[in-house]
Amino acid sequence: MSIVEAMQKFWKRLRVMDRNDILRYKHVWYVPTLEHLSDDTQTLSHGSGASSGDEDDAFRIRKGEHVAFRFEMFNSLGAGNFGQVVRCFDHKYKREVALKLISPDETFASQARVEVSVLKRVEGGSSRVVKMFEHLKFRGRLCVVFELLHINLYEFLEARAFAKLDIQHVRHIARQMVDALVYLKHMQVVHCDIKPENILLEHPGSFDVKLIDFGSACFQGKQVYTYIQSRFYRAPEVMLGIDYGHPIDVWSLACVLAELATGKTLFVGDDEARQLSAITSRIGPPPRRILSSAAHSDRRVDFHVCESSFARSRRDDKRSDRTSSKHKPRSKRTKVIDIDDDRFNAFLLRALHWNPSRRLTPDAARRHSFLQKRQAVVGEAAVDDAVRTGRELQTTR
Repeated sequence: MSIVEAMQKFWKRLRVMDRNDILRYKHVWYVPTLEHLSDDTQTLSHGSGASSGDEDDAFRIRKGEHVAFRFEMFNSLGAGNFGQVVRCFDHKYKREVALKLISPDETFASQARVEVSVLKRVEGGSSRVVKMFEHLKFRGRLCVVFELLHINLYEFLEARAFAKLDIQHVRHIARQMVDALVYLKHMQVVHCDIKPENILLEHPGSFDVKLIDFGSACFQGKQVYTYIQSRFYRAPEVMLGIDYGHPIDVWSLACVLAELATGKTLFVGDDEARQLSAITSRIGPPPRRILSSAAHSDRRVDFHVCESSFARSRRDDKRSDRTSSKHKPRSKRTKVIDIDDDRFNAFLLRALHWNPSRRLTPDAARRHSFLQKRQAVVGEAAVDDAVRTGRELQTTR
């Protein structure tokens, strides 16, 4: 409706802050009144934690609240220092959306602007990347409108008590995420934060997935941050202070796929030194060339701790050589995880190479025998009970 119609119909029932705001719009699609609003209120405050104390100057996240007299809030989908993601109904286009409300803190606002620029560049090029509909400003905050998806892979694993997935479902997810990485590399975009929480199922009853949250992304050759990626999925070159690029996304994806196949996080360390130690214990020590590349002044890791772990791993390998038969050559590692699928382990070994230049590229991953293996179409007819269990979480969305 026009602003004139809205004022004639709702003016007496509007709150003071809405009366101030509504005059800025030419068209109004949704007007909240007191009977629409739930008593269950969360406040999205200024900055990343402290409330401003002024309710009229803060976002109020509650059922029935509005954004720009167009989006009707249903419930929060997630929150962090960046702000909140809220499930909303877009009354203009008659569809449910995920609305990302960004904190006015400049750090997070800057990251959000990067996310918007990245998503504009990749728009429409891959069905495996979340679709951004638009972005707008409301009460001084950047708001980004996305398609509404189902639960993320961490929630999915949690719903099934972290039981491992059938390998055909892992392969299906791998194919789709590799397709996303092929396209991102083509567009010179590095995601920088691939993890189970940032891969969402499209809808209940399917293993189709999409990659979300480009708030940490960068363009190849224009890397800004040195502290990126969640630690359990962080590539070694990032921890060692070596230049990074597209290979870090392949590393992270391999970690996610191994986790899906086992129900357990692949590498777990309380800090980066222990994280590197965990990697070493599973795939062996890094090549000396990697260590020499990492030995510079701006590294974050206590390198002496790492080197002692690497040296211990090499000593163990030498002992193994001495105790083995003289006629038997030293056996190479053939498994990353204890699973009866040689192709998948071979895929992981190549995707988890210490040296980024020798790591599996997205294009090579797409051609790998693990992803080339034929299988039945994974769709609603092939979904197991775990996906149906995950539907229960949809009721809270």
